[in-house]
Amino acid sequence: MNRATTFSSIYYLAFLFSVLSIIGCSKPIDQTSLITRGGLLYAPNEQSPYSGKVFALHSNGIKRLEGEYKNGRADGDWKFWYANGSIEQEGKFREDGAIGKWTYSDTAGKKTCEAEYLGGKKNGSYKTWYANGRPKIERKYRDGHPDGPSMVWNEDGSLVDLSKLISWIKVEGGPGGDFSISATEVTFDQFDTFCDAIGYQNPKGNFGRGKQPVINVNVADAVAFCSWLSTETGTTIRLPEENEWEYAAKGGNKSRGYGYSGSNNIDEVAWYSDNSGRKAHEVGTKKPNELGIYDMSGNVDELCGTSGLIRGGSWGSRGNQCRVSCRLDGYDVRLDLTGFRVLQKR
Repeated sequence: MNRATTFSSIYYLAFLFSVLSIIGCSKPIDQTSLITRGGLLYAPNEQSPYSGKVFALHSNGIKRLEGEYKNGRADGDWKFWYANGSIEQEGKFREDGAIGKWTYSDTAGKKTCEAEYLGGKKNGSYKTWYANGRPKIERKYRDGHPDGPSMVWNEDGSLVDLSKLISWIKVEGGPGGDFSISATEVTFDQFDTFCDAIGYQNPKGNFGRGKQPVINVNVADAVAFCSWLSTETGTTIRLPEENEWEYAAKGGNKSRGYGYSGSNNIDEVAWYSDNSGRKAHEVGTKKPNELGIYDMSGNVDELCGTSGLIRGGSWGSRGNQCRVSCRLDGYDVRLDLTGFRVLQKR
């Protein structure tokens, strides 16, 4: 190679390097090395917000994420991996907000969810699947909020009739007129259906899920469930007010004046401190009251209204706290003692 050729090669390589730098083909850096200043990410010792590609690894050396930043904000294509190497989720960010279609998969690589975003909020189609590949939830979002009814399927492929999600008991002559109240406390099965339908955070189940009463919920969680089910059924569903709850607990217009809901013998109708084994139990396993309503004494404390007031006592309550006349102050915090039931007005 002569000198002229050597100089030409050097100039060409310098030119190529400058072009690659301009179009963002620089080597990706470890995201964990970036630091936050004023809400933006910077590379160490750099005065301008970082632009370029990043990566991060799991402790076993498998790639955990790969993406791009522009002026210190996530902007571009992103992928996330499980520690076993399968893709967890992938999609696009624009100025730190998710945009377009994102897909989510389980550790076996099967797609579990597909959602559309705009400005970091769900906006458009939202679909989920069971592990067997059958559809689970399908609905629309607008500006981060559910838009219209959901389509919900059982794992066997049959469609869930959300109008029958709750078993209702008609209560006549109540405060403010007739109403219907759920025959049992809302269960994990029912609440998890709501969570799956709109992507709400599933509460922790200390004693199992399924037909156990939902626990570790507060007023906001209960109100969100009621709002969703109201939209799905075209009726007004809410938490019972305290006087409505007490009227139903006492047996309504069929009341026999029992001290507990359905009996003067607490062990017939309630799970409480003396017989619960320090845990909640599946709903409807004790004797119902005069109207056919279960567990209005014991099992879990029940939220009334939106003030956080609780009634009925729980698996951890003494017997006198489970009497239908007992009033307890609420704290509106998520506890494994607290759940709720719902009321419907047409």
